[in-house]
Order: sequence, then C-alpha cells, then structure tokens
Amino acid sequence: MISPLIALVLTQAIDFSTPVSSDRWMYPFNATPGDRITGSLFGIYGSPDFDERDAQIYLAFDLSAAGIPKGTPTSQIQCNSLTLMIDVVGINSIPYDPTVDSGESFVDPSLDLDPGRPVTLWAAAGRAGYTSCDFPEDGPFSLGPPSSGTRSVYCQGLDLNTLELVDVSNSVRDGIWAEPLAVGEIDGLDPGQPILPYDRMTFTLDVESLSARELLFGEDEFCGTLALVLASWQEPVDMSSGFHSFFMREHPDVLFGFAAAATLSGQIEIAPPCPDDLDGDGNVGFADLLNVLGDWGCTSCGSSDVDDDGTVGFSDVLSVIASWGDC
Repeated sequence: MISPLIALVLTQAIDFSTPVSSDRWMYPFNATPGDRITGSLFGIYGSPDFDERDAQIYLAFDLSAAGIPKGTPTSQIQCNSLTLMIDVVGINSIPYDPTVDSGESFVDPSLDLDPGRPVTLWAAAGRAGYTSCDFPEDGPFSLGPPSSGTRSVYCQGLDLNTLELVDVSNSVRDGIWAEPLAVGEIDGLDPGQPILPYDRMTFTLDVESLSARELLFGEDEFCGTLALVLASWQEPVDMSSGFHSFFMREHPDVLFGFAAAATLSGQIEIAPPCPDDLDGDGNVGFADLLNVLGDWGCTSCGSSDVDDDGTVGFSDVLSVIASWGDC
C-alpha cells in the first residue's frame, strides 16, 4: 500500500478563497475603465452595432498566489469545485430568475414564461492581441471603433453544435448553442421576487461540463490567472434602469467592508507530471511496479489504479511498464 506521505506528494490538493484581482465593466461607453465602482449587465437584440450580451463584466483571479503555479499543464489540473460570489448593488427593481432562458425567448420575450432574466457566468477569452490572462483592467474595449464582435475580452463557451470554443456574445444571431458555466442564485429568494440591494449572488460552476477544464485553465498550460465574464440578457428600460448591477472592488462600500466584490473559492488538485511514478522518485521502475502488485485487486487504491478504471490489475501493470524510465 502507498503511504499517506507518498500520496500527498503524488497529488497536491489546494483549497482557496481569493478576491478578484481585476474587474472591468466591458461596455463600449464606459468612461472610467478599470476605476468604475459598479458594473451593470444588460442585453439588446437585433442591433448590428452592439453585441446581444451588450454590457458584460470581466473578472480575473490570480490563482498563482493561491498556490496554482503559472505554467502548470492543463492536463495535470483536476478542478473539484469552484464558486463565485458577488454582491448586488440593487439600484433597479428586477425579478429574480435563476433559470437559463432559451435563445428564442430573447427574440420573442413572450416565450419567456418566468419573470426576469438570469445572470450567467462564462469563461473569458481575448482577441486583437489580448488574452483573458493579460488583459489590463483599464484596457481598451476594442482596438477600433466599438461594434458588434470586436470587444477585446468576451464571454466564451463551447458551441455544442460544432464542439468549438467560441465567442457567445451573439449566440442567438450566430446560431450558437452553448451552456454557461453557472447561473447566479440568491439564497432564500424565491424566483420572481425582487432582487434587493446587497443581496449576495452565488455561482456554482459546473466543473464537470464538457471542455470546462480547457475553458477555465487553457488548452495547454495554465497562465496563473482564471478569468470569467458575467453577462445577462436583461433588457434595460430607456438605458437608465431595469438592469443588473454589481459592486466592483473600487466601490467605497467594498473598501469599508459593507459589501463584497467578486470572490472565487474552490478546490483544485494538481496531479504529478508522471502518474505512473507512484513513489515520486522521478523514475518509473521496479518500485512502482511493486506498488501496483502490492495493491492487486484493490478497488479503493486511487494512486496505484493508474488507469483509473476502479480496480488495480493487469492494465495498471501494463501502464507502468509502458512508462518505464525517467519521467
């Protein structure tokens, strides 16, 4: 059997809770990028000049400071849980909707059978020389005149029609079928009730969804920053009311502890770069083979069950032999 000490060396579990390190209201007419104290969310349908998910909020979290190093191969990252929390400013009376609405209901609001529009959470991505990892808090909305499909960072999802990672800012217009990573929920509030000032909205991310790991941590290596985007189809009333609004980290209520800007918490495991190196000595050899043979038939020995089929057996022996030598 592998000792608890060796198991600890083999897989590093990190529990963390970290405040947002960068938040930016991504709206074409934001006159104070990076310094704005609130961020609003709303959508507009049918305009060739604006994205359907028009006003978005970019949130970046420095997970390298939490112990998840920059450069970690994405294949070694196992995300067990992620939760985002952020407080609502609540300057507008909006009914609470914790359910995903269909794209058809954005075209024809009469098809939305429950009041309100949900707040959805997506992975962030960049264009025009920016990535979600290096976009500065006061960076430009776009490199040219603002128009549909040009924002520097945007909400990204997996198009379930094509299985490609795409910009979902105009998912209805572009015929994209994508699910958000999470939908905002407020504890103790019934659907349809008004969202009140200082209500805390919580997003429990679906870390098991298809391509979630690539969306959150990158396709090859983790850059050290986990970046997300909040969005909503909530349509404003005369552009002055009727939209979701959230506290940003520069808000005085946040600075003095009366409200909370975005916080990300969760648990992430970092697997060793060489899973067949069971004793962690940097080499796959006889000691690792003996570990597998010593756990033969075990159904609860995660480390020596290197192929993760639920039982330590012949396939694990073959895996060790196939990886024989230095890692």
